[in-house]
Amino acid sequence: MLNISARFKPKTKSPLAPRRLTASIGSTVAGAVLCLLAQWAAPSLAAPAMVNLDDQRFLIKDDDANLAKLSLVGYGKGYQWLNRPKPTTERLAQGEGYRYGNANAPLRWYLGISSQGEGIAINAEVDAKRNVALEYLGLQLEILEPGQFSHLMLTNSSGKNQKLGLPLAKGEADGITQVTLVDKNNQSRFSLAFKQPASVHMDRSLRIKMIAQSINAQQSVTNQYTLSFPQPGKFYADISQHPVTSQHNGWYAFTPKSSTSASEFDMSHWLQAPKKALTSDGGNVLINDKPAKIWGTNVEYAAVAPSHRDAEQRAAFFAKYGINGVRLHKLTNPGWEGLGTKRSASEFAADKLEKFDFFTAELGKHNITYTLSPIWDLKIFPGDKNKLTYYDELAKVGHTRGAVWFAKDVQDLHIETMVNLLTHKNQYTGLTYAEDPNHSFFEIQNESDIFFYTTDRFIQRSPSYKKMFAEQFSQWLKQRYGGHSGLVKAWGRGAIDGFKGKGAFADEHLDKNNIYPAGNPWFWDNQINDSRLGKRLQDTAQFLLETQNNYYRRAVEAIRATGFKGEIVTSNWQAGSGPAHLLNLYSDASFGMVDRHNYMGGADGPTQHKLMPGYTLKNDTMLPKAGSRLLSTGMQQMKDKPFVVSEWLVVPPAEWAAADTTIMAAYGMGLQGWDMSYHFVSNGNGFTGTLNFPREKKFNNLTPVGVGLYPILSRMVLRGDVTPGEVIATRRLTPEQARTGSYDFTSTSVQTQDLKGFDGTPSQKALAVGQVLIEFTDKPTPSTIGDWQKYRKGKTIHSTTGQLKWTEGDTAQSGFIEINTAGTQGVAGFTGKQGFNFDDLSITNRSPYGVILATAQGQNKTLANDDGVLLVAMSRAHNTGMSFDKDLIISVGQAPTLLEPVKAEVSFKRTPKRITVLDHDGQKTGATVPLKDGKVQLDTGRDKSPYYLVEF
Repeated sequence: MLNISARFKPKTKSPLAPRRLTASIGSTVAGAVLCLLAQWAAPSLAAPAMVNLDDQRFLIKDDDANLAKLSLVGYGKGYQWLNRPKPTTERLAQGEGYRYGNANAPLRWYLGISSQGEGIAINAEVDAKRNVALEYLGLQLEILEPGQFSHLMLTNSSGKNQKLGLPLAKGEADGITQVTLVDKNNQSRFSLAFKQPASVHMDRSLRIKMIAQSINAQQSVTNQYTLSFPQPGKFYADISQHPVTSQHNGWYAFTPKSSTSASEFDMSHWLQAPKKALTSDGGNVLINDKPAKIWGTNVEYAAVAPSHRDAEQRAAFFAKYGINGVRLHKLTNPGWEGLGTKRSASEFAADKLEKFDFFTAELGKHNITYTLSPIWDLKIFPGDKNKLTYYDELAKVGHTRGAVWFAKDVQDLHIETMVNLLTHKNQYTGLTYAEDPNHSFFEIQNESDIFFYTTDRFIQRSPSYKKMFAEQFSQWLKQRYGGHSGLVKAWGRGAIDGFKGKGAFADEHLDKNNIYPAGNPWFWDNQINDSRLGKRLQDTAQFLLETQNNYYRRAVEAIRATGFKGEIVTSNWQAGSGPAHLLNLYSDASFGMVDRHNYMGGADGPTQHKLMPGYTLKNDTMLPKAGSRLLSTGMQQMKDKPFVVSEWLVVPPAEWAAADTTIMAAYGMGLQGWDMSYHFVSNGNGFTGTLNFPREKKFNNLTPVGVGLYPILSRMVLRGDVTPGEVIATRRLTPEQARTGSYDFTSTSVQTQDLKGFDGTPSQKALAVGQVLIEFTDKPTPSTIGDWQKYRKGKTIHSTTGQLKWTEGDTAQSGFIEINTAGTQGVAGFTGKQGFNFDDLSITNRSPYGVILATAQGQNKTLANDDGVLLVAMSRAHNTGMSFDKDLIISVGQAPTLLEPVKAEVSFKRTPKRITVLDHDGQKTGATVPLKDGKVQLDTGRDKSPYYLVEF
């Protein structure tokens, strides 16, 4: 049994001595601490359990599902979030007090947990050293899959029950003594009982209040909770104690050497050298005046300045796998973040620039284009003090991402930084970055825009720039309405001070120049035509559009003045679903190509960037729903504009990445006719030993289910095997219609940090049929929405070209696609054990899931006439020792990466001479697979490789 106590601490430091796990909760109004003490016990196989994930979040699970998460929650006055950084761990001697930073932490939190009978006891105590004002502080209960359950039942101190539907709507309840999760069979899955009645607040999650409004100095607040299951429950004090459940019997190691010597994979001879700047003609990208595709990758931060040896290896590796474009990303800041110095934001370190020059020159030698994406959060340094009006304020913010959209001094610093990079002469090519024809396009700002949620948050942290922004808006309003009375007449009195307490100044009046352009995408999506705030929001949107465009115009003029003739991307971000989203799209399209980012998969680790035990695997896939997730990015494609997706990834360790990556190549770059793709991210010299990049970084495409598919996918994309589909829908609107939300189609988006989904009119499913476009017009023009559903037969959606089929599924792990082009044929997804007939071959998958693709090896060849055909059979990939409990990551594992075997029968209409197993670098192994009656039985577990060469 686990004995957890905040008050009894041993003097000794034996292996079973309690350790202290401390988590800070801090804000401008309060700080708090969590003290969790546990004795370690051997793992048990008991299914119902509470699992300590990271000392701040606790998973509640049973044998069937991960049910809920319990965590600390706290809000200061005005609902300021009380942050909880990762706790530290140290042992306690008897009588030692708790410290958070210093002995004067305003709030101290003790949490004691122990197995008690068949349940789990949770004792919570909060005390204060001084008076602290709060909205409330307590425990948060988050139901993980609300759609899988019936309801939450609240029981109050009188024994009265209240049923709450899931997901939870906003609400309040008082005097609650128990919360019970009830499934759709009306069975209790767990209950959490309170010793003392408590008030609860509902808003998607259930917040159980311990303290409301305030806590006084020397006051102590306690409550005891009991977690119960229908069967005996267990507490795991650390994720490492959780039993390991995943098995890899029969899986084989993926162990490429990342060799760049000649192999059957080699595509270096496919790549063409640009002799002039990349340009565009309508919706096409042109290289040497001919339509072309860029099938690229990203390299970021200081990895853009590798050693000479690494630069040579990387460029040759990229060329081998058909990567003809590299986006060099986030270059400006010093240290690990890029090429910058700590003297000035616009200065680049000479030693790093030399390596950067060598790398870009080496890319050019291999006929690989590159794009420059230098700025995300531009950090400032003492050398910038005389350049920035309110340097000290911005230095506290840490970067310029808010003020740059409207402050001329900050814009000048950004422009100086960009110009310094573009006018730098590469010592290895003798050309500036503005002159180099290998430089395909230049990006002004990464992942930000004036409309996005975080922009206002950054501006609020700089009072003087906030005042400047309000003055600019006030002057704009004066030009529009003449004075305050005209403004009131246009907006209505209710709009004045309508954002009081939401970022605007108090006592707004145009004569005071203090009307702040408050708002964020939520307001534009939901209140653009509100009777009180609608007109104000419409004017604010127009002002922000003009302000953003003014900056872009200045930046573009400065970039062109350097002599750069390539394409320009303003930014690649979005802003909600409706008016702000569409106005931002209009702004981007006004200055060049449209570029967007999207991700799926991964895990909900810290800041979404790390892969760690104790976090939830996002094991979704596009397969059950056509056009969803990554592919839905195409709902933003503009008519007669090149479309770029310069960041995308099925983030490890998502298990169905092989199929989803194939969809992006076939449907995105093929059927949708996208022009450029930059897979994220290739910061190494070749394949990594694990799915994650070293130091737990989960953004990594150097995996078997990423770049490992490129021997097939690069050929399919660069050869143009998939013909662009017919235009199924063109949604039309004017900028004015976007501003007022009065267009004749729907547009929706859902975003969780980097993970996004887009839908609307027509449905995203139409992306499986043909192209779906947006067109901005000078005057209102009806949209053209075709009947995409006539291409559906049962669950299967056919493309207008007849080359692609997407069979949707009914469950999270179902659905598959079929590819039938002259150059590439095969299946990807949850095919089950069924057969597929294509023009040049047939496939019967003997495994429940897999990607089985064949492609002509030659650049101008087809499966019907090439002497060599590459065949890949890929399934899931895990790290060695990686384990899950349902979607909970128990262990990340270590190298090498393991591949799940695929068994399939493949037959060709032509009779092959031989089928040779290739090693993981594309070299012939000497092992062959026997043919019988023109059929070959693939077994990648037997052959220890997913790659084959079929020779005719």
